Amino acid sequence: MLSYRKEIDGLRAVAVMPVLFFHAGFPGFNGGFIGVDIFFVLSGYLITSIILDDLAKNRFSIVNFYERRARRILPALFFMLAVTTLLAYCLLSASELEHFARSALAVIAFVSNIFFYFDAGYFNTTAEEFPLLHTWSLAVEEQFYIFFPLLIASLWQTKKHWMGGCILALAALSFAWALWLAASEQSNANFYLIFSRSWELMAGALAALINRDKLRVSVIQREAICLTALLVLLVSFYVFNSSYSWPGPATLLPVAATVALILYCTPATMVAKLLIHPWMVFLGLISYSLYLWHQPIFALVRAKSLSPPTPTTFALLIMLSITLAYFSWRFVEAPFRNKEKVSRTRIFVLSGAGMAFVALVMAVLSLQNGLPERFEVTDYTASVKSSPYRQQCHTSTTQYLMPQEACRYFTPNTTWAVFGDSHGVELAYSLGEELDETGEGLLHLTFSSCPPAQYLEIISAGCKNWLADSIDALTSNQHITNVVLNFRYNAYLNGFYRHQHWTSAEYFLSGPSKALSLEEVREKYWQGFEEIIDSLLKAGKHVFVIYPVPELRHHIQKLVVPKNIFSNSYPLNLQQQSSVTDYQNDNQFILKKLNALPFSDKLTAIHTADLFCQNMQCAAVKNGHALYFDDNHPSLYGAKLIARKITQHWQRAQVDSHGMATVK
Repeated sequence: MLSYRKEIDGLRAVAVMPVLFFHAGFPGFNGGFIGVDIFFVLSGYLITSIILDDLAKNRFSIVNFYERRARRILPALFFMLAVTTLLAYCLLSASELEHFARSALAVIAFVSNIFFYFDAGYFNTTAEEFPLLHTWSLAVEEQFYIFFPLLIASLWQTKKHWMGGCILALAALSFAWALWLAASEQSNANFYLIFSRSWELMAGALAALINRDKLRVSVIQREAICLTALLVLLVSFYVFNSSYSWPGPATLLPVAATVALILYCTPATMVAKLLIHPWMVFLGLISYSLYLWHQPIFALVRAKSLSPPTPTTFALLIMLSITLAYFSWRFVEAPFRNKEKVSRTRIFVLSGAGMAFVALVMAVLSLQNGLPERFEVTDYTASVKSSPYRQQCHTSTTQYLMPQEACRYFTPNTTWAVFGDSHGVELAYSLGEELDETGEGLLHLTFSSCPPAQYLEIISAGCKNWLADSIDALTSNQHITNVVLNFRYNAYLNGFYRHQHWTSAEYFLSGPSKALSLEEVREKYWQGFEEIIDSLLKAGKHVFVIYPVPELRHHIQKLVVPKNIFSNSYPLNLQQQSSVTDYQNDNQFILKKLNALPFSDKLTAIHTADLFCQNMQCAAVKNGHALYFDDNHPSLYGAKLIARKITQHWQRAQVDSHGMATVK
C-alpha cells in the first residue's frame, strides 16, 4: 500500500506559492510560473504510483481511475466556477463576460489550454485579466490521463519490462518536440499544448518506476542531492523569466530537481524536515484549491482597477486566496473525496449534472453576447468594436499573408492600400467602406507589431521580409495610386504604455540593435520610414501619412463600463482622458520628424489629434461612440473619423490638384 509522504505536500507548497507571487508581480519571482512544471512532475509521480499499486494488487480499472480524478478535480473546480461566474456577471463588461463564458466552456471540456493557445499568450498583459487562464494546466493533465493509464495497464499485462524504456522514449520525443517548437518560435503552442508538456509528467512517472530503497547513496550524498535540488528550484524562480523558451532546455533543471527531491528526500534529510513543517504541509494540502482561487481573484481585481494593484493589495489578495482555499479544501474537496459520504454513482451523476449546468449557463452568456443590458449605462459599450476582418486579414510571423493573398475591400477596382501595423486594421476596413461608395477598392496590408524599420533588428519574426514584399508589391502595382501609412510610432520609439509607465523601446529590438543608444534607434527608425515614403512617391503614389493617435491611459472597457451592475456612473470623465500636452510629449520625436516632411499634392498629412481632442483635452468617446476598442487602437468609429478625413481631403484635392494637400 502506498504510504503518505508529507514531504510531497511540502513540495506542493514550494510549487504553488511562487506561482502566486509571479502572478502578483512580486520581485524575485519572475520564474514563478515554474511552479506549474513542479506540479506536472508531482502529478506524474503520484498518479503513476497509484496506478502501479492498483495493478500490483490486481484491482486497477479505468472506471476507478476516473472516479478518483472526478473526486479530486471537479467539486472544487465547480465551486470556483460558480462563485467566479457570479462575480464576473456583476463586474465584467459584456465582451469580457462573453470571453469568460467561452473560456469556461473550454474548462469543463478540459480543452482550455487549446482555447488560450488560440486566444492569448500566457505572458501577455491582457491575459492577466482572464479569470480562468490558469486552468490550462488542468487541461494538459486531464488530456494526458486520457491515454496514459491505458498505456501503463497495457504494458503491465504484456511487456512489463519495456515500461520504463517506452515511457523514456515517449518523454524524449515530447521533449524534442518542445525544443523544435521553441526553435521555430511557436511559443504559444510550446507553452500550452500537451505534446510539448507530456515529458514533464512522464519524468514524474519514471520516478515512480524507480525503487527508492535500492538507491545506493550515502547520507552525505543524499543531503547534498536534496539541498542542491532545492537550491536549483529556488534559483530557477529568481533567474528564469518569460524571455526564455518554455518549456525548453532550461526546463530540464527544475524538472530534474523535482525528480531528485522525490527520489532522495527521505524524512531524515534536512530538506525533508523543512518540507514537512506544518505550514508547508498545510499549504500543500490546500494547494489545488489555492491554485484554483488565486487567478480569478487577481484577474477580477485587475480588470476593475484603473491603476495596477499595489504589492500590499496583492498580499491581501493572497491571504484571501488562502482563506478561500482552506474553505474549499475543508468543505468541498474533503467531503467529496470521502467514499463513505459520496458514492461512486453519486460522484458521476453530480459531475455530469455539474458539467451540463455549467455548459448551459455559459452557452447562454456567450450566445447573449455577455448580456450588455446588465448595466444601466450602455451608451458606449456597443461601439467598442474592432474590425470584423481583423482575424483573417491582419497578419504576423514568418507564415504571413503575401501581398497577393492579402484582403481587398470591397470592390475589384483596387486603387488604394493601407500599409502599416495593427493600428491600420480598423482604418483599412473603414476606409474600404468609404471608398466602396465611389466604386474603388482597397488593399489591406498590416502586420502585427511590425515597425517600418528596415535598418533595425527586431523581435517580430517575419516583419522585415513582409515589409520588403509589401513595398515591392505597392511600388510595382501601377493600379494602386493611393497609399495610406499608419503605424504606432510611439510604441517602437518609447515602448508600450503599460501599467502607468512606458516600457523600454528595447522591447522590439533584437541582436546588435539592442546595443544601440535610444537616439541611434530613433534615427534608424526614421531613416527606414522616410525611405518607405520616398519609394512610394518615386513610384508615383499619393501617400497619406497618418499622425499618431492619442493613446488612453486606461483600457476603454474600464472607462465606459460602470464598476458593477449596481452602479450607473463612469469611473472617470470620458471627455478628459489625456491632454494635447501629454500627446505632444509622448510623441515628441516623431511629431518633429513628421512635421518636417515636404508635404505637397502627393504627400498628405492626416492629423488625428484634431479628431480625438478638443480644447486641449483628448476624449475616450465622441458623439455617443467609443473612439477606441482598447487603450490605443481606434475603434471602428474612431477609424471611420480618420477615413472620412482622408476621403474628404482626396475629394478636395481632385477638385484643386494644384493646392497644398495637407489637412490640419
